[in-house]
Amino acid sequence: MATYEKKLKRGKNGIPRYIGRNQKGYSEKFLLGFDLKEAEKREDLIRELWAHQERHTDPFLPFGFHWTPEYLKAAKAIAKGKPPVLPPTYKAQTDPAKYVDAVNEIGDEFSPSDTSLYEEGVKKVSQEIGARKQSLSVRENAERTGQTVAETISAFRDYLHTSALEPDGALSTWGKTRLTQFGSWENYLAEAFRIKDGKKERRDLLGLDLGMVTLPICQEMVDVIRSRPITFQSRLKKRKNSNNKLTRLTPKSASSIIKVISLFFDWLDSSDDFHWIEPRKFRKLVKKPVPITDEEKYLRSQKKKLSTLPDEHIELLSKYALPAERLLFLLGLNCAFGPGEIGQLRVPFINPDNREIIGIRFKTGNDTRHRLWGETLEGLHWHLEQRAGLKKIDDGNQDIVFLTDSGKPLWRKTKAGNYSNGVTRYWTRLVKRIQRDDPEFPSYSFGKLRKTAATRILQLADAESASLILAHKTLSEDELLIHYVQLPWEKLYEAQEKFGEAMAPLLQLDRPAFVRPSKTYIGLKKSEQIVELHEQGVKKSEIAKALGVSVMTVYRHLDRAEVV
Repeated sequence: MATYEKKLKRGKNGIPRYIGRNQKGYSEKFLLGFDLKEAEKREDLIRELWAHQERHTDPFLPFGFHWTPEYLKAAKAIAKGKPPVLPPTYKAQTDPAKYVDAVNEIGDEFSPSDTSLYEEGVKKVSQEIGARKQSLSVRENAERTGQTVAETISAFRDYLHTSALEPDGALSTWGKTRLTQFGSWENYLAEAFRIKDGKKERRDLLGLDLGMVTLPICQEMVDVIRSRPITFQSRLKKRKNSNNKLTRLTPKSASSIIKVISLFFDWLDSSDDFHWIEPRKFRKLVKKPVPITDEEKYLRSQKKKLSTLPDEHIELLSKYALPAERLLFLLGLNCAFGPGEIGQLRVPFINPDNREIIGIRFKTGNDTRHRLWGETLEGLHWHLEQRAGLKKIDDGNQDIVFLTDSGKPLWRKTKAGNYSNGVTRYWTRLVKRIQRDDPEFPSYSFGKLRKTAATRILQLADAESASLILAHKTLSEDELLIHYVQLPWEKLYEAQEKFGEAMAPLLQLDRPAFVRPSKTYIGLKKSEQIVELHEQGVKKSEIAKALGVSVMTVYRHLDRAEVV
């Protein structure tokens, strides 16, 4: 049932919280004292008691399920700060062993309210333990099912895939992400090991019979991710280049995978096809990933320095970019667009007369507006003219700005839930072209343009404007504010104008920006060096020798530069 989830606040008579329902069908009010931390503890205990009653008590008519007098008395005592106790249900009164099970199931903080009944139950349970021990020892401490962990993982993968399909049969983006996360867990399980007697011992967790998956085994399976192992991607990079460092899963990534693991165990517990029930105190599993180390903190701080582009690298990107690359680069810098925002840009969003883009960010549905720089507007004019020459545009794509030569979106989702990301391919080619001339140039991702734009806007204006350029959900901690105020787009426009003025000298070229230059096989750097050395009076044969090219190549590049 629904409960109030607002933050705890002190009232005149204490800190109130509504939990469960009384016999009249209304939410039951509890006063939890005046100390906030203590109130949180009491609230958790009362909720645990309510949940326990829901699991073990039949609903009453005509008002439906509500607090029983015994449980309510115990809950009110907790609210006043008294030790938590668990009253026996009707079933427990008729079978003391069930009372023992109930007390053992609930949290360790609870003790039995009826000690005599509890002791009677303990005696009954003890009588059964002796006979049970012999059976358990023969069965390796568990009831074998003939079903393995690997089989359940395969079945759950099918479940994830089926539940993530969209109406057109395509795999949703979120579904693809969860399948990838679940696949990572499976791969790490296959490599699991433990330390025994100081030695590494391999663990075949995937081959375990379900009956062997006890609480400690569940914890071990979660710990495979909770320990934040070395990522497979960094291992691959290490094999390709020994200078690369191995990196661990981040706490955020580990937490995301653990959420899918929790979903897996919930599904397995409720499945009719597999014989496994969550063990007692399963909800007490430790799931929080281990924190980052001091070394990781240092590496993060170093990596953060590369999260935004310095002016000299912006200038290099502008200089080396071919027309199509240049437009994508400008949209990333001018409007903080990532591949998704560029790929989903619509023709009606562009208002050239006012130098604006007015639309929505499809990822969040938030409004987005941008003041276009002259360079960006020039690039959009050029691209739309090129686009008009396409022979065929697929149905449903007529309004999409960026299309391939075959009329398909440059950025689109496939049936398998992946993205065909032409934006990143263009960007990668540009970066690699620069790196051929300058091996020290960093391998920036396209997303760094978005971070650079937001950082510059933050410096030129304020956090509000930086949030607007990113089209984030809220402008402040008040999530409802956006529904009551007019967004200050003019403030963002002013900041974008200032940003554009600062970038203009870096974006200047000595050639038409949107005319494809002649192809060169020796790189832009050597092409410029040929002209520079020629203007210094160096002989053509000496230029060729110094740069490692043929004399004919020198003549050809001088001819293109019209300086022969």
